[in-house]
Amino acid sequence: MSQLPELYRRSGAFRANTTCKVCFNVADLKAVRFVSEIIGQATSLATNQGTSRSNMNMMR
Repeated sequence: MSQLPELYRRSGAFRANTTCKVCFNVADLKAVRFVSEIIGQATSLATNQGTSRSNMNMMR
């Protein structure tokens, strides 16, 4: 994040127009604030179903 202004004159427009934002190891305060603002606050509920079965033939 801190390198964008050095590489692109319009770094704000560059960040605003990206469809996918991936963040790894956010360390500096400016980047932390940016990520916090784009994520926002929300509560979501997710459900997951799975099935499993044992294969006894492998044990023989």
